[in-house]
Amino acid sequence: MVPTVSTARAYYEAWGRTWERSALIKARPIAGNLELGEALLRDLEPFLYRRYLDYQAIDELRAMKEMIHRNAEASALVGFDSPTVPDEKPAQAPMRSRLQAKMQMFGAPSIRRPAAPAPAPAVSLKPNDAAGILGWDVKIGVGGIREIEFFVQALQLVHCGTRPGLRVRNTMDALDRLLFAGLMTHDDHAALSDAYAFLRALEHRIQMEQDRQGHRIPSTNEHFAQLAARFGASANGLRDTISTHRRVVRGMFERLFTESEQRPESPTIHDAADVDVDTILGADIGSIDTPEIHEMLSGLGFERPRQVAGQLLILRQKTHGPFSERAKSVDRTFARYLLVSCAGAPNPDQAFSHLTRFVTLVGDRPGYFRMLAEHPHASRLLIHVFGSSPYLSAALLREPAIVERLLGVGSVAILRSIPDLLSDVQERMARIEDPEHRIGVIRRFHQEETLRIGLHDYGGAATIVQTNEQLSNLAEVVVQTVLDEVYEPLRTRKRRDDYLLPPLSEIPFSVVAMGKLGGRELSFGSDLDLLFVYEYDRQWRLEHSFFAKIAQRLVRTLSIAGSDGKMYEVDTRLRPSGQQGALVVSLEQLDQYHAESSALWERQALVRARPLTGPKSLRAQIEAVRDREVFGRGLDGHSAQDLQAMLERVRASQYSPGVVDIKYSPGALMDIEFAVQALQMRYARQNPALRVTRTADVLRALVDTPPVAVDFVTLSKLFERLRTVESRLRMTDLRGVSAMPTDPRALAILARRLGLIGDDVGATLDAEIRQILAESRALVGAIFEKISF
Repeated sequence: MVPTVSTARAYYEAWGRTWERSALIKARPIAGNLELGEALLRDLEPFLYRRYLDYQAIDELRAMKEMIHRNAEASALVGFDSPTVPDEKPAQAPMRSRLQAKMQMFGAPSIRRPAAPAPAPAVSLKPNDAAGILGWDVKIGVGGIREIEFFVQALQLVHCGTRPGLRVRNTMDALDRLLFAGLMTHDDHAALSDAYAFLRALEHRIQMEQDRQGHRIPSTNEHFAQLAARFGASANGLRDTISTHRRVVRGMFERLFTESEQRPESPTIHDAADVDVDTILGADIGSIDTPEIHEMLSGLGFERPRQVAGQLLILRQKTHGPFSERAKSVDRTFARYLLVSCAGAPNPDQAFSHLTRFVTLVGDRPGYFRMLAEHPHASRLLIHVFGSSPYLSAALLREPAIVERLLGVGSVAILRSIPDLLSDVQERMARIEDPEHRIGVIRRFHQEETLRIGLHDYGGAATIVQTNEQLSNLAEVVVQTVLDEVYEPLRTRKRRDDYLLPPLSEIPFSVVAMGKLGGRELSFGSDLDLLFVYEYDRQWRLEHSFFAKIAQRLVRTLSIAGSDGKMYEVDTRLRPSGQQGALVVSLEQLDQYHAESSALWERQALVRARPLTGPKSLRAQIEAVRDREVFGRGLDGHSAQDLQAMLERVRASQYSPGVVDIKYSPGALMDIEFAVQALQMRYARQNPALRVTRTADVLRALVDTPPVAVDFVTLSKLFERLRTVESRLRMTDLRGVSAMPTDPRALAILARRLGLIGDDVGATLDAEIRQILAESRALVGAIFEKISF
């Protein structure tokens, strides 16, 4: 029962079987010495995650599932409800081997493991429609929960060794990661997620009725009708829903465990298409744009089949590419794969449009298309990005070469620190001498990292707080690197006594982040709010004009669009006196301005001010100005009322009544941020924990030490959810809008990207957001009511 760590490790290394690997995927220490448990799991990673594509796991899990099914049928005959999990290899494990395994568990010397047996022959397990639903086992029956879990765990066991991002315990999280890794299509992910959620709910309803761990649907029509009533459905409606999900699950199970080719150059999951795709791709150029082909494309899921047919016609006329008339048989197979993948994307028509542009941009490079054909999962992920995120698609279409980043997306780090990012970009630039090309290297680095962050955000590998922080880290590194580049020419020209100016870190100039960057809450496509502060340098006689040149060149380099796009829009209006003020300001002027003439909104903007560059002494002085002018002066009741009135004026200028807007609706992000900043200005003098710049961190501090009687736990959760919705909106709309889509299809796509499952996910999301806004509006109103006196 309690082996030593070394004995357990030795057992799994010598005797561990596939079902034990499958079980350990979900292992999590929960009591006792947690560090000891985590250390053991780390030691077992070579056993769990093979450093190759382990297709044998698919066959062994299939055999295990078939034995479970046979035992379930046998146990039902003799009256048992819960069959035990069978040994994976009962016929091949002789008594001596079992005895040796037990001896080893108690410290006997290790012996060589016997050769793995051939997998058991496949057994046809099809739902018996004649028998109906009554008496079916939701957990281990054909098309049940266990088949979903085996499906997910099989893919994890095959790919986790080369894709660490798939190493998660929760089944729904794993499904998200499999989608993100390109291992399944959007439609397959949605169907399996829906089925898993429904079957789990069905299992719970059964157990609530039986008051024990049972999984069988009632065997009589009377009790089945009662089960349907607990779902708020009719008996026939529930029967149809169960049958639909069973067919989906069984179909996915068979596609992986029976139909997959199990080769690295082929997708692990066999694609399903009811339409004769080969007829579409085999049609000659003169018959592509015909009603027959349009009907087939419509059957695949395209809403604008004539447009897709026209794009196919363009692709067929290319000299090279998977759809070309000259394509070989292997390329035609790849073309079929791409077309079916587009049909399974969140927005099929958008996916194929972007694919057409992509193939055109790649041009006559057969080796490039061969590379994509050899990496089917990366290609599927590319299609998924094309069909879901115009923001990320634009980056890929601007620079097709960064598609190579998709090839290793499962193995790259989910979270990267600022030093790590700086080291990466500096290493790339060390090989380049031409100044123009060096800026191009920074742009390419920015695009690749944005793609990495976006894919991890889409795949659920990073929380919204982590995503915002990663985007902010990237912006800081880009600002720092570009600043070094624009400073270097000025440094070599501004000499004194034949000595160069000191390094940038030593001159008294600081770039101060404001707004979202200051709060480490940058979103996709966000502007950079920057403030430039300097001190007169007596040693080198560096004055205002010198620092103004640095700031001007930094803003221009960040904002200008090159052949490979631009990095950021820069907004400098938060400087003293706004657009009428100087671009750069001395520390003395900054202090004097805020002490004597700054408006309330300018003091509020300083709440999120955070120096990014410059000597430590200068950064400390800037933070001292912030502490003194924002927190030291506090916020009285009348000023709190003025802040609330200012919130309403901003809303009136940006918001259309009746629109559900994530940023500007009453109770939306802007309301929460204003309320949190008001609390900071009011109470941070007494509570230093409130002096941080990130809203999520402030909310956590408010939870720990609430200055007013408000439910900050709920407000924190509402804020995080709204941030997540904002992130998805930013990635699906290049204009950076914050209004929720009104088109039902667009709303449903957004809901899917947010992880919602079910039949009418668009309506579900709309109702959720309206409820969030109502709750948040009440909490924000309570905050201002308590501090406005």
